[in-house]
Amino acid sequence: MRALLAMAPVALALFVVGPATASTSINYGPISHKGLTNAGPAPTGLKLSLQLGFIANQSGISNAVKAASNPASSSYGKYLSMSTLQSKYGASSSKRNGVINAFKKYSNTAKIDVTHLRAYVTQSI
Repeated sequence: MRALLAMAPVALALFVVGPATASTSINYGPISHKGLTNAGPAPTGLKLSLQLGFIANQSGISNAVKAASNPASSSYGKYLSMSTLQSKYGASSSKRNGVINAFKKYSNTAKIDVTHLRAYVTQSI
């Protein structure tokens, strides 16, 4: 658990998940911790799966998909290949390696998805 907490600032510094295009603000009201009790430490062997999104040009991806889907566009039917998605919109190798190395330091293996837009890691608690 301590290793996970120690990694949190590293993870936050490396990744930012951008807000949705049409995000709305929701007020859930005041948060109360009344009645909560400490359940103790998490059981050993418990695994926490994390998915971390890299910063991406969401509007660029969206525009390319819309153009490929619009019969009036010269790009109609020309969808992005995985290699184009990786090279044009995916995270750079230095960003990907930074994520991999940040988790490797804690004996965890981060995997990068085929688009280079997301990292996956399972952390033992």
